[in-house]
Amino acid sequence: MVIPQSPMISVFLHTFNRSLRGLLAVSLGLFLISLLIIYTIEAFGGIQEFERIFELLPDSILALFHAQAGFGSTPTGYIAGDYRHPFYLVSALAFGISFASSAIAKDIERGTILLYLAAPIERWQYLLAKIAVLISATAIIPAAIILGTFIGGELYGLPRDDIDYGLLIITQVNMWALMLAISGITLLISAFSSDSGQTIARAAGISIGMYFVDFLSLIWPFAQPLGPFSLFHYFDPVGIVTNAIFPWTDCTILTGVSLLSFCLALIVFQRRDISS
Repeated sequence: MVIPQSPMISVFLHTFNRSLRGLLAVSLGLFLISLLIIYTIEAFGGIQEFERIFELLPDSILALFHAQAGFGSTPTGYIAGDYRHPFYLVSALAFGISFASSAIAKDIERGTILLYLAAPIERWQYLLAKIAVLISATAIIPAAIILGTFIGGELYGLPRDDIDYGLLIITQVNMWALMLAISGITLLISAFSSDSGQTIARAAGISIGMYFVDFLSLIWPFAQPLGPFSLFHYFDPVGIVTNAIFPWTDCTILTGVSLLSFCLALIVFQRRDISS
């Protein structure tokens, strides 16, 4: 007997399948980078030699990694610092922005949204299915990063006691919260727009602006009060490893931003005219 799928499940599966290629590309890329990072420890001559090099770095470089106080003298601290490398941020956030912008705006561009809504499905159900895909897909990327780190450590032969995988998993929970917050803002912009290109440009502009504000607040004392206005202020892998704590405040703020953005997107999308 064939069990008919609900419209929400159909939207979820179709959307997930449509985004699968990009998701796999980003996840595989960050998996491989995370695997190879372990081998760069030896390239620096070991953790002790890296610490010596670290002391020579200018504050502007350290600010990129939120590492003014140091990376610590363990492989865990070194790996956590790399997690805040711009390559990780750009790759992960690019997927979230691209997906969230296409969730509404691109479907309107293509006209496929009219086909979806012609089925027995409410607008809020349609968008909730999209949000469910967003939450699921963005969770896969941090998981791939951790998996790459673990396999890299095993292949390199680092003793498991040298890497605190529990703390590294927490850093990726923090990363997931950041991805959802940025993606939530993008989804809200998409709810207002019928042009996915403009949505991506606006979301990217906001993200770059917040990253600049966070960076500026770390290197210029007069800009320090502006730091909390940037979402990147609440992503601190090195701080998590150094203090060995779960960043409840940071994750709560990021989660709050994403939930608020999702709710506002649902309200806007429910009320807007998409007939033209």
